[in-house]
Amino acid sequence: MDSRLRLLLAAAVASIAATGVAAAQSGGGGGGSLIDVIGRLIDVLQSVLDILSMDSSTP
Repeated sequence: MDSRLRLLLAAAVASIAATGVAAAQSGGGGGGSLIDVIGRLIDVLQSVLDILSMDSSTP
């Protein structure tokens, strides 16, 4: 696995984990926190796909 991809995935996991911990510590203010975490996960996955498609298009 490419080292850039490994670093990107590690950063994504850390970001999602930190968001989940912050949401849990905030007292669980309803479903909004979960929706925020899911939204962040989707954003991170889109970024990963963008980087992978950009990386594979370079010769």
